[in-house]
Amino acid sequence: MALHALVPILISVGAPLLGELVSQVAGDPAGKIATNVVSKIAEGIGVDPTPEAIVTEFERDPEGVAPVIRAVEEEDKSYLVEMLSSINTTMRAEAKARGLLTRIWRPIFGILFSVVYFLLGLALIYVLVTAADPLAVLGVLSGFLVTYLLTGASVLGVYVWKRTDEKIRQVT
Repeated sequence: MALHALVPILISVGAPLLGELVSQVAGDPAGKIATNVVSKIAEGIGVDPTPEAIVTEFERDPEGVAPVIRAVEEEDKSYLVEMLSSINTTMRAEAKARGLLTRIWRPIFGILFSVVYFLLGLALIYVLVTAADPLAVLGVLSGFLVTYLLTGASVLGVYVWKRTDEKIRQVT
């Protein structure tokens, strides 16, 4: 079970910042904070520090878990607001950057992935319906899928790596 299982619980008990944080866990800072949040909630309700244990306890006793989650939200509120604001500031700085690629890489990457996944879905349906040997053709298509994902993930990885260097040097 992933941290995402906690999102509905956090939102339902009135901890929207924690819900937003956990739903956007991606990378080091947010991941560390989310892990810290899970640990604090687990410690407060007396269970193992895992999302599974928290979900199980919430299902057993929602009224007992809700105040603990609200307390963690209140305790970390200013830091969470600052952290989420920092992420938003970075995205706004990218949108105003001088370089065209820096400004448009997120939407282009999202559109490209969406289009390719849609086309892959259509291709898979076409292959399964029309091919004499669908498994053989499915193997070829899966090779294309792996190549596409590796290429896209590599581009994204290099971008994030270089963007981190820019942040460290405070180039923005």
